[in-house]
Amino acid sequence: MLIKPSIDSLLEKVENKYALVVLSAARARQIREALLAIDPDEVNDEDIKLLKEVSIALEEIDSGKVDFEFIENYARKIYQEQKESERLDSADEDSEESVDKEDTKE
Repeated sequence: MLIKPSIDSLLEKVENKYALVVLSAARARQIREALLAIDPDEVNDEDIKLLKEVSIALEEIDSGKVDFEFIENYARKIYQEQKESERLDSADEDSEESVDKEDTKE
């Protein structure tokens, strides 16, 4: 059985096999998250089952579409979204506390 893309081809794109594992896992996770975000009414379940996230990630790495910079930018975006979400949650909690304090004063 031939595996495509070949490990030799993939290792030409990254420093070593450990970097390949990290990069492919991160990209496969991105692909999976995107698939989960799709409206189920728009996609057939059978189509989703045919998609193999790791295979797609490896093909993208081999073709040069994905590298560590791509994953790094994605990680920064997620981190910023989490920080913003935490900030908004904190602001909501603060406003709820101030409303509770006003209610106890009355």
